[in-house]
Amino acid sequence: MLLQKVARSLQPKLVLQDGPVIFTATVLDPKQAGAAFALAPGSLLRLRGVCLVDGNPIRGAETFHLALCRPGAVEVLMAPPSWTAQDILKVAGVMGAIIIAALTWVGLLRRQVRAQTEVIRSSQAKLVEASHKAGMAEVATGVLHNVGNVLNSVNVSTAILSGRVKESKAGNLSKVAAMLREHESGLGDFVTSDPQGRQIPAYLGRLAEHLAQEQSFFLNELALLEKNIEHINTIVAMQQDYAKVAGYAETVQATDLVEDALRLNSAALGRHHIEVRREYAPNLPPLNLDKHKALQVLVNLIHNAKYACSQPDLSERRLTLRVANGEGRLRISVIDTGVGIPRENLTRIFSMGFTTRRNGHGFGLHSGALAARELGGSLMAESDGPGRGATFTLELPVSKALP
Repeated sequence: MLLQKVARSLQPKLVLQDGPVIFTATVLDPKQAGAAFALAPGSLLRLRGVCLVDGNPIRGAETFHLALCRPGAVEVLMAPPSWTAQDILKVAGVMGAIIIAALTWVGLLRRQVRAQTEVIRSSQAKLVEASHKAGMAEVATGVLHNVGNVLNSVNVSTAILSGRVKESKAGNLSKVAAMLREHESGLGDFVTSDPQGRQIPAYLGRLAEHLAQEQSFFLNELALLEKNIEHINTIVAMQQDYAKVAGYAETVQATDLVEDALRLNSAALGRHHIEVRREYAPNLPPLNLDKHKALQVLVNLIHNAKYACSQPDLSERRLTLRVANGEGRLRISVIDTGVGIPRENLTRIFSMGFTTRRNGHGFGLHSGALAARELGGSLMAESDGPGRGATFTLELPVSKALP
């Protein structure tokens, strides 16, 4: 490796190092003298010439010198690194500023998420109280369950962000800066000659690429957080809208009721990867009813269908919402490809307290049948047996006033 050049007439002398040995070489060929003198210190060279050894018979060879006298005697194997110590310090400063800004940003966002979570929890408490006062216990349960599912996603995202920040390689930048400060007096030689120092430019490049990937990951995770919080706000706002009209008859479209019930169950359906299909007949007549009671029934039916389709051994998980009209009554069917219902249970599935779930209470379908009756309609169940899915149909009168 070339250490330095010593100008001497037209024959520049080169000071070189090979491992622990330092020696000199003189370029005798005038055609190569200019090119040799233009070589930069730190260049890795291959030399071909005559070796002149100084010494005596007693002490042996003490020093040697190369005379480079032929064309092609000096061959450049590797040019010295183009980075200067100043360049490295500039890059380190910029990367440090980026890392500090990113960590500050993540910290602010984490505080915002915590604040939003507190707001959501407060909204949940108010929602439970309002639902009890308005007689909306069944729908409130569905709302809280759905909000809880989304909150789980929020908690997972915040935990992932926290873990990635803790595992970030940003801290390694301080080690690089400490190493550069340690060799501040001879920074140029350290970066160009020292084995550790020569690795710094490449390492900073890899670190910059890694931090850019981390930034992209943080942005994607934060976008998911924002989407989940927006979804919670939508659920709460919709529930509050239903609370205002509970107990009053109004004109509504059946498909709007079905879509609202789907939104209240959307997080759970998505979490269990259940396909949702819609089969809505055209030109459906409007309904005049207490839409809270109708929503109570539909939320419970979709929730049950989700549970039936969430069993791990099912090869197909599909939920179909069908709305059809006939003979002055509108039929809303919730059809699943789940575990099915044994024939002997079809006659008592709407009985108070009947349930096949380990933690079930047996109130949902019973209260749904009562609500359907109060709306002037009926609730029916069909199934071809275990493993064959089930169909629950809510029939409602097209122009029935609230009793």
